[in-house]
Amino acid sequence: MTIRKLIEGKKRWIMTIALLGFAAGVVGVILARLNVLNVEPLWAMLPGVAVFLIALLYAHHFAFPCPRCNGRLEALVMNMGGLFALDPRIRHCPFCGGDIDGEVDADQDRGGE
Repeated sequence: MTIRKLIEGKKRWIMTIALLGFAAGVVGVILARLNVLNVEPLWAMLPGVAVFLIALLYAHHFAFPCPRCNGRLEALVMNMGGLFALDPRIRHCPFCGGDIDGEVDADQDRGGE
């Protein structure tokens, strides 16, 4: 498996969880407004928004170490590219110069899936 596929897989999972949390918050507000839930809309929204924020904070601070040098790639991964993919222009780790499209060895996979 390449480093790019490893990072994209992890980003896909994190963004899916974040978007599901956001959707849960919106559904909570709608259900509270329709009086299906007997709580204020703010309280109905809170669990979903908490999941959303925790997922994004994890992604921006801890989720993407380079498998070769353990450099923090979070800002690069989250701010460039699509919602679920890594920007194809990113070809090397800025810390160790390792090839992002290179294979990951079993001993290098520190933050793997």
